[in-house]
Amino acid sequence: MSLELIVNTTWTNSTFNGALEFIKMDKPEKDMKFWAYGAFHEWKASETNFHEMATKLFGLDDSKAYKDLVMDVYAEWVNFVCLNDLKDHQGLGKRWQEREYSKVENFINKRKAVAA
Repeated sequence: MSLELIVNTTWTNSTFNGALEFIKMDKPEKDMKFWAYGAFHEWKASETNFHEMATKLFGLDDSKAYKDLVMDVYAEWVNFVCLNDLKDHQGLGKRWQEREYSKVENFINKRKAVAA
């Protein structure tokens, strides 16, 4: 079973902005923060195998490996925004990374409480 993050490089500045505009048309009542975060998730789903990897790691119950995976995706996001003149959106990846870490901590705490 391979547990390696795969990252494609097909997205560009235009692809990201196109995804943002599509989400904006779909949810016009929302704001730029919502639309951009949605475009980040589109990038993650399209350009990485994160979901496949996360599913495998949940099956292994390996929270450290999951956190490492999240950090790898975040690092790839930073690379993407720097290469595509999207630095204003770099914080989207950090926001996601912090949320994912929080989920892991909550999961660990719940498991400890059940075991106690």
